[in-house]
Amino acid sequence: MQDSDQRPELYLETVLMLIGSARKRSSVLCYILGFEILKLLFSMSWSQHERLSSLQVNEEQFIRAFIQPVQHMHKQQGIVVPRGEKEFFARRDYFIRQPDIAPQRLVELVIASFNADRIIEIGFMLLRHPNTIHFDYDYIYAPSSV
Repeated sequence: MQDSDQRPELYLETVLMLIGSARKRSSVLCYILGFEILKLLFSMSWSQHERLSSLQVNEEQFIRAFIQPVQHMHKQQGIVVPRGEKEFFARRDYFIRQPDIAPQRLVELVIASFNADRIIEIGFMLLRHPNTIHFDYDYIYAPSSV
């Protein structure tokens, strides 16, 4: 799926292959679900990442697996520029500012940050156990005060 831009001739072949294989259809569903979750993470502020992480059963594992790669890409691409992050009294508006990322750019960032197997794994976890990622919209998206 990720190679469809580079090798469009394989797109139809891939679609036909999916029609005949339930296992592959399941993988595609998991991929789509995982991809959408990662797009959501890329669109969140770091403050919202922190709140989402605090809801998870295994907070440290969640941070390492999902939040750190997203925040690393935010930094690398200049989407979030953490000024004074090592200074105690530094202004932290970067922490609460929600990134404004164009839809196509969002797709590119997810593909650059996570391989297909990892994206499928995230989707599979959610399909298998709906409570794998705990999500409380009101808590996560509550207005922050700096």
